Amino acid sequence: MNHSTARFSFRLLILIAGLFNTAIAQTSFPYDTRSDSISIEHYNVYLDLRDFSTFILKGHTEISIEPLVNNISEIRLDLMGPTVDSVHDMNGNLLSFTAAPLGFKVNLGATFNIGDSTSIEVFYHGTTVQDPTFGGFYFNSAYAYNVGVSLDDIPHNYGKTWFPCFDNFITRSTYDLFVTTLPAHDAACGGVFQSTVINPDLSETHHWKVGQTIPSYLISVAVSNYVFVSDTFTNYQNNPVPVKLAAHASDTTPMKNSFANLENAFDIFEDKFGPYRWDRVGYVLVPMTAGAMEHAMNIAYPQVIADGSLSYQSIMAHELSHHWWGNLITCRTAEDMWINEGSAAYCEYVFKENLSNRAAYESAVRNEHKGLLQTCHMEDGGYWPLSGVPQEHTYGNTTYLKGADVIHTLRGYLGDSLFFNGLSELLEQNKFSDIDAIEYRDDLSAITGFNLNNFFADWIFQGGWPHVSIDSLSVVQNGIVYDVTVHLKQKLVGRTNYSNQIPVTLTLRDDSWNTFETTIHSSGMNNAVIVTVPFPPSLAYLNKDELISHAVTATYSTFTTTGTKNLSHSNMMLQIQSITDSAFVIVEHNWAAPDPIIHWELANVISPQRYWRIDGIWNSGFNTNATFRYSGQLTGGNAYLDHLLITGTEDSLILLYRPNRSVDWTEYPTYTKNLGNVTDKTGTLNATNVQKGEYAIGLKGQNLALNELDKNADVMLYPNPATHFVSVETAITSDRIVVSDVMGKFVDQHLNPGAKTDFNTSSWKKGTYWITGYKQDKQVFHKLLVVQ
Repeated sequence: MNHSTARFSFRLLILIAGLFNTAIAQTSFPYDTRSDSISIEHYNVYLDLRDFSTFILKGHTEISIEPLVNNISEIRLDLMGPTVDSVHDMNGNLLSFTAAPLGFKVNLGATFNIGDSTSIEVFYHGTTVQDPTFGGFYFNSAYAYNVGVSLDDIPHNYGKTWFPCFDNFITRSTYDLFVTTLPAHDAACGGVFQSTVINPDLSETHHWKVGQTIPSYLISVAVSNYVFVSDTFTNYQNNPVPVKLAAHASDTTPMKNSFANLENAFDIFEDKFGPYRWDRVGYVLVPMTAGAMEHAMNIAYPQVIADGSLSYQSIMAHELSHHWWGNLITCRTAEDMWINEGSAAYCEYVFKENLSNRAAYESAVRNEHKGLLQTCHMEDGGYWPLSGVPQEHTYGNTTYLKGADVIHTLRGYLGDSLFFNGLSELLEQNKFSDIDAIEYRDDLSAITGFNLNNFFADWIFQGGWPHVSIDSLSVVQNGIVYDVTVHLKQKLVGRTNYSNQIPVTLTLRDDSWNTFETTIHSSGMNNAVIVTVPFPPSLAYLNKDELISHAVTATYSTFTTTGTKNLSHSNMMLQIQSITDSAFVIVEHNWAAPDPIIHWELANVISPQRYWRIDGIWNSGFNTNATFRYSGQLTGGNAYLDHLLITGTEDSLILLYRPNRSVDWTEYPTYTKNLGNVTDKTGTLNATNVQKGEYAIGLKGQNLALNELDKNADVMLYPNPATHFVSVETAITSDRIVVSDVMGKFVDQHLNPGAKTDFNTSSWKKGTYWITGYKQDKQVFHKLLVVQ
């Protein structure tokens, strides 16, 4: 399913809730245990979809059952909307049934054991159910069609809205569908068309067959006055694959034009992920307005975006890719929906890369990554781990876009050969089955020979983002080469655990622009790496290739002319005043809290959300100004940039600066403010004669009269931001921990704290607080906390 329809005008509704700093250990999530006891081998689904006036669905379904354990005497089936009229055994005898949650329970009339098989037939009729946003069985004056998942309902599976079934991600079955329609209508279903029978009353019954096993939410039917566009693709084994697309006659030409690159997408995904293992490629146009749905071999596709243009072809590709990710292998539970939807969203990038070029891929990844860092945690109500997203946020940006972003990072860890070959083999080993994150990790590790425990712990099983930066650099000449010690530092964004063995590309340059690159690894809060270089570097930076999606968005630019340069990826504009030679300029926008101000008697508060680093290679003839845009707003394109810092008027905003991390922050000496309306929380800080170093937005506050603190204090606050509680963990001995607001007003304290102290923050107002440790009235640590 394509939730990421923000790329066209149908953005799905996502709750905006508070921030949560959530880390979660690897786990298996509860699933529908019925599938452990009973296998449903096959469904024969008979539907009468002729009532286009009162919209009553009539049907009966034959269900073939095989016990997986002994002593099976009943079965619970899911059905929403229609009413069950009767249930019969394989000999036509009536069976008793009773209502049950989400459906009904049938007494099988006998006891069945392993090795037995039986079947029942359920007759039903009635009105159908639709999710208010997306999903269900839609029946109106022109169309009858299903959409197999619900965005709002939990569980999400919606096969049960039109036939009785085990409606989960686990039970896989084959299907025959027999759909009776009005003479003017046709039926487009999953699988391969078998035949049409004209009935005595001139209605028609259309037979479709699905020979591959699929879960109930992936089977489909659509009825309208359809015509079919047929084609044949050639797969990688040089065998024909039939293509059958369904639309109203007036829509066939624009559909064909919009699907001009469907065969290219087919070839790309076969090349990257292995063979297409299905009997047909199929799409059907329906009047959806909230996305598309990856029904096996019969993708439900919004009629409105098959408009003759190629504007939405990434959605076409997304849905086709589900025949590898989501249909061929399926997440075991909704909590691992990233396996389905994150992978399909990533396939949009792969489609762009191979249809166009690597630059198109990189542009798409970097733009989505920036948006995720800025808004994902707000739109999805928290920093959720990919494996373990709460079901109310299953179909949010964490699953889709962050899932794709993390898979891009997995490619960076493995390299292209291991990545694509490994995923192809993963699909082969697990085809037509369900899988969870733990199996995905273990299988891919075994296939590639690359231990993915750290990757999954850091990127899949905990939320938020790592942030890796160069803390300092030291250079020692060693004969004709130079030993360079790179001190790395990690910060935590929406998480509590530091990452291990993150591979990042290190680039070193000297003033003559000689360049040296290698891969180094960041582990823990601090670590150092020594590399040997043939020249003494004057510039160092990380991740220029952006193979790792951490909490930095950067721009690397070579300038030769004056003028205004919009570095949108870095949230900055440069106004180059003079230049006498080429200048190489790096502007990093760091989506993490800057290092705190050391001397708090300066009474300044620094942003808890972001800071910039400007560096590069240029001579004395280069002079530039910079515009730093701030926004405390909660809507619009600049939402969530500074909303934790700017909670009142803007009069106290200041621009802070330090040339490197060995010195304290001070107010930048030459800048102006463009505050505009001082209550709208948006404006700019405009610096002149920009220098190399770090920049941050701050607030001028009152003198807090704090004593000197231990600059090396190792103190952890988590979660931070907090909602209901915060834990203070430190090895520093103190006799009291005091909480105060940014103006120094007392909020709470604990006397004689131990190594770990908890505060209940649920009654505190949203905003910024200081957690201060004292020993004999001397301050020994001072940490910033945000309560959301």
